[in-house]
Parts: sequence; C-alpha cells; structure tokens
Amino acid sequence: MSREGAAAVAGVAVELTTADRTRSLPELIFSCVSAALADAGCVMADVEAVTCACEDLIDGRGLSNMITGPAAGAYLRDETRLSEDGLAALSLAAAQIESGTFDRVLVAAWGRAAEGDPDRISAQGYDPFTAQPLGLGDMAVSALRASAYLRRHGGPAARHRADRDRAVAARQERAKRNPRANRLPGRSPSVPYPLRPADLRVESDAVAAVVLRRAAGPGPAGLVRITGIGHATESFHLGDRLLSGLPSARAAARHALTQAGRGLGAVDVVEVSGRTVWDEAQMVESIGLASPGEGFAALATDARLNPSGGSAAGDCEPASGLVRFAEAALQLAGRAGGVQLAGMPRVALVVSGAALAGQTHTAVVAEHER
Repeated sequence: MSREGAAAVAGVAVELTTADRTRSLPELIFSCVSAALADAGCVMADVEAVTCACEDLIDGRGLSNMITGPAAGAYLRDETRLSEDGLAALSLAAAQIESGTFDRVLVAAWGRAAEGDPDRISAQGYDPFTAQPLGLGDMAVSALRASAYLRRHGGPAARHRADRDRAVAARQERAKRNPRANRLPGRSPSVPYPLRPADLRVESDAVAAVVLRRAAGPGPAGLVRITGIGHATESFHLGDRLLSGLPSARAAARHALTQAGRGLGAVDVVEVSGRTVWDEAQMVESIGLASPGEGFAALATDARLNPSGGSAAGDCEPASGLVRFAEAALQLAGRAGGVQLAGMPRVALVVSGAALAGQTHTAVVAEHER
C-alpha cells in the first residue's frame, strides 16, 4: 500500500556487457549513471546523495569507491558505500528518503567479471581457516546446494532433468527477448557436478543505476513506489546453514510483503537473483512461489518469475539485486520492451542475496499506482 513520503523510482538504467576494452570501469559507471539521470529527467546537481554497492575484491583494488565513486556522482556529495548487494544499497537509499534526510538519491552498483575470475574472488568471502582450505567458492556452494536439493526432494531423476531443461530453455528464451541482456560470449568456468554449463549465468560487466525521489503524491501517469523492504541473515559458517533452502530469503520476503500489506497472491512480477538456475529455483521455492521440489517447473511455466531472463541475461555481483530491481521497475512502468508482461503488472517483489558468501538477503516490494 502506498504511503506519503515513500521513495519512488524516478529513473533506471542497466548496462550489461563483456570485456569492453574501449571503456574503463569508471567510464562504464559514468555511462550507466548518466542514462539513469536522463531517464529521470534530471541532472547530477539535482541529486543530494549517492549510495553505492561495490566490492574491493571484485573491483580489484582497495577502497574502490575512491576511484569509482566520482564516476557515480559521489564527489563532493553525501556518499554511502556498501560492500553488499545492490538491493541492500537501494533499501538504504529508500530509508534516507523516508527519514526526510534527502529528497533525491542515486543508487549505483557494479561488478566487472572481465577483470578477474568471479569464482576465485568469491572464495575470499569464506572463512580462511575452515572453508578456504577446502577450495570453496560460490560455484562450489551452488553445486553443494544442488546436490542437497536432489537429496531432499528425491523423485525420479528423469523428471528433475526434464523440469530443469525446461527452466533453462525458458530463461534463455526470455534473455534473448530482453533488449538489455548481454549478448556477448563470456568466460566458460569449470562446472562442478551436478551443474551443467547451460545452468550458469552469463558472467558480465554489470552496472545498474536507479534514481529515487520522494513521492509527495501520484504523478501524471502514476509512480513506481517502494512500499516494503525486508532483510534477513544466516550464520556466516556454511556448515551451519540449510543448503537445500534459503531461509533468510524467505524471511526477508515475508518482512517486505508484510510491510507493504501484500500477500504473495497479489504479486504480479518477481525478479530473483541467482548464480545458476538451481539457485533461482531454490529462491523461488524458499519465498513460497513454488512448492518444494517444483521450482524448476515454476520457472519454466510461470511468466511472472524472472521475465527478464534472470542471470541468463547477464550478471556480476554486487550489481545483481539492483539489476533485478531495475528490470522489475521497468515491468511496472510498462517499459520492459520485448519481455514486457501482459496486463500491466502493478506489484513487484525483488529478492537478492549478499554479494559474497550469500549470508544475507534483501527483499523489496514495489508498486505502480495507476
């Protein structure tokens, strides 16, 4: 339900590419932020604060935002940098607006897979004594989750393969229709069992930017407002977590929907992040949009779920959640292009995990007033 003073989406932009040697990372960020400002019909001078999501490990430099922050407009402006997923940065920006601190905030998130091996980088997010000696990285954890999923749900292996094949085909077909998707070939990382190359994301240089403003009332054509936000966390130690599910994603989604005064039945579009199709299927099940063991079938048949193509359209932490939010906002505004859902969706739910180690999850509910 909308409320006075809530944060509203003024403009969005997404840029997904692979190893663009003609532009440095700051130039990619500047290009995307400029596009978001143009989409919002404003200039950087109109923005009071900047909230960034970036990771020193992924950017390959210490205090990365000292180099990349100015490209996002943070120079001589209130700046908050999170070493977290881009959706967490969006939630902070929304809080800054709702608190009355600022009237317009720019959120930017980026990650450049072309400058390093994302899986080797992700290993640095795990405990250096109990996990790193085992060679664990996010890809290995996705494979462990997939194995735990198969053990938990059992059933005929052939049925699981058929549902997974349909889900993979559906996400690839949606990504082909998405005008913002990365169409350039990326790296081909090693794939641990039971993952397959087709299950993986398209590793990309990913930048997303969103301009938020205070919603004093409905605009001429309505506004996309943020009406609910939820956060949840799990144990840092991987061995203490439920590998066959994502309880923190479920809790974050529940909190966001409760704050928005909505149930899952009212949601018209859902965007969830995931390094692989297995992660997306488990996310869908964890938040209650599919029965246990039916996540792949839901991804294949439910048009509401990742209509953008999800990570098959391009992905790199920590931009994942902000890219997913931008896609959801475009759906609500009727501007998603070739992947636009029929019937003009009104309520969106976006859920994304932490950039490294997947310990925390953030969920955001957005609504379009027509």
